[in-house]
Amino acid sequence: MTWEIFLLVLMSAALHPFRDILLKGLYAPGLCYLSISLFWMLFATGHALVTDAPLFLPIDYIPQVFGSAIGLFAYYYGTLLTLEKGDISVYYPIIRSSPIFVVLVGWILLDHSYSIILLLGIATVLSGVFLIQRQAIPKDHTKPKKLVAEPKLLLIALIAMSGSGIYSLVDASAMQASSAPQIPDLELSTFLIWVYALLTMIFWITFSIKTQSYMPLGKQIGTIWKQHPWRILSASTLSYLSYIFILEAYDRGANVAAVTSLRLGSIPLGVILSALLLSEQNLTKRLLSSCIIVAGILIIIVDG
Repeated sequence: MTWEIFLLVLMSAALHPFRDILLKGLYAPGLCYLSISLFWMLFATGHALVTDAPLFLPIDYIPQVFGSAIGLFAYYYGTLLTLEKGDISVYYPIIRSSPIFVVLVGWILLDHSYSIILLLGIATVLSGVFLIQRQAIPKDHTKPKKLVAEPKLLLIALIAMSGSGIYSLVDASAMQASSAPQIPDLELSTFLIWVYALLTMIFWITFSIKTQSYMPLGKQIGTIWKQHPWRILSASTLSYLSYIFILEAYDRGANVAAVTSLRLGSIPLGVILSALLLSEQNLTKRLLSSCIIVAGILIIIVDG
């Protein structure tokens, strides 16, 4: 891994926690994500116009657009369902374990090989993720339920985790495919326009069916925008920039397993920001667990 790729992923990880902090406490989180998806599509279109990129997608990349949008939907909607109904301390670490999915798919289906050092770094990062989530449980909280007691929620969490892995693998494939001479070039913004357009359409259909309200969906979204315009806009802007850095890293040949692991570096920063801005507790213990994540990241960097 070059320092250029590492810095791109680091900048992405640094921006990521701000989205969740900006959205925390807003009602109807699903509609917030739909709102953000709409902004992403607008940002990608503006990005393409400013950089003089084509608005129409080469037909060769249609499978990647569908794969990326479906993976994103599985991740976001699966996360919403899991955390609405399940114990966050049990299921959130599973959802964030996409490096495991990436490694398994890469090894079994894509004939990728991974060094022992890289696998050790990934395992260390994920260990820190599990520990830090356990320390977020209040002392008076009841004991978390066992996974086998809620098989449906476990399945949804695994689908969300797989969705994260799928869109990571597909996006890397799209960014790196244009280096092949027989494949047309792909502009990053062009790809994102169509991914986010499809994602927005899937979200819209889903929430139109699932949301029980006398108010039309478009009016509900307008209400959220009117009540929290700067929070929605800021969260959309920062998360869009965050993923631009990731796609730039993939375009430079970054290893997907390493990138998905390094992105978990957003968690230590999220711990610090939550303590400073939201007055969350157990900062010392959670910082110690964050050090395990940082140690895993350093191992991945050493692997190169």
